[in-house]
Amino acid sequence: MKDRFDLELEINEGYNFSSNLNNLASKVGELSENDLMNALIGLGVLIDCHTEKLHETMCSIFNLNKPTVDDNVLDTYQ
Repeated sequence: MKDRFDLELEINEGYNFSSNLNNLASKVGELSENDLMNALIGLGVLIDCHTEKLHETMCSIFNLNKPTVDDNVLDTYQ
């Protein structure tokens, strides 16, 4: 089971994206428009994957995917 240290590690991994964008920015004049667009699309996919992983870790740690109310209790109010 993941813990708060896993969450902290995954949050810190997000700073790598800033470094990647800075590296890409330094090459803007050297890359073709097609290469630049492919790099940006690729970074977008990586960020989406990382965000999903981070969300799953957060839900696991804080038990956010578990029901908070018993279904039987809900039935009595309907």
